[in-house]
Order: sequence, then structure tokens, then C-alpha cells
Amino acid sequence: MPLLRGKLMTADDMLSIQQAVAAYGAALDGAEVSLFERCFTQDAELFLVGFKQTVDEYVAQCQKAYNLLEAMHHHCATTLLDCDRKSDGSIGGRTPFVAYHFGKSHSEPLVIGGEYLDVFCRTSKGWRIARRTGRARWQMGDPTMLAPLMDRPPTILA
Repeated sequence: MPLLRGKLMTADDMLSIQQAVAAYGAALDGAEVSLFERCFTQDAELFLVGFKQTVDEYVAQCQKAYNLLEAMHHHCATTLLDCDRKSDGSIGGRTPFVAYHFGKSHSEPLVIGGEYLDVFCRTSKGWRIARRTGRARWQMGDPTMLAPLMDRPPTILA
């Protein structure tokens, strides 16, 4: 079990982290971008599509996605937290994911599997993600479906 200040994390700490991770899929798939406040710190750094974005830049990209895609579904498995916190009080974790993207003009969905590498920080409102890096491990379907959202398709990492 992860340590916080030399002690085991509390169930409340772990539940708060779990809720931050769950808020991501709910915000993204339900087009409820206000839920990102329950997920990320205000100054979070996101590396989800091969380049750095702020939360506001990512929200703007999501708004474009809602017009481009028929639907999305991001399934996040249980987050594995690091055993020790970092010197700044944050703690790292990794969350496996499968993301389904259904385009309005594509017959086959784009499915991407991988993991989110997160750094969680405690805030006055609970634990939030301060840094998220998405690592795509595999994909099925046509990645050009998402090309209008960015300057290049997502990168698949080995």
C-alpha cells in the first residue's frame, strides 16, 4: 500500500484519487467539461496527444471532438499507486485505459489501449492530477479519425 509521510495512505486519500481518475472519463465521455475540475489541478500539465497542453487547451480540443465524433468511451481500470510519495508531497500512479472513438463519418471505431501515467497532488478539495501523460500501447482502426483535432495523429509508444 502506498505511503504518505511515512505512513500508509488513508482510505479517504485513496478514494479521493480514485474519484479524480473516474471524473476524467465522466467529463470526457459525457461532455461535462466542468467535471475536469474534480480531476485536474488548475495548473495541470497534460501530455495526452504527443504534446503539452494546459487543461483549458485540452477542454477546447474536447469541444472540437464533440462536433467531430458521434461518441467516445474511455474505460479506466484501477490505478496502481507508487509505494512512496515524492519529496514535494505528490504521488505517482498508472492507470490502464481503453478508449473508444466513434466517428460520424467512419464505419469502424478507433480503439486505443494504453496507460495514463499520473502525478497526484493533494489540494484543498482533495487529490487531483497535476500531470498526466497518456501512453498509447496499441490501436485498432483509423487514427486519422482524430487528425482534425491535432496537427498529427496520436503516437503509439512501444
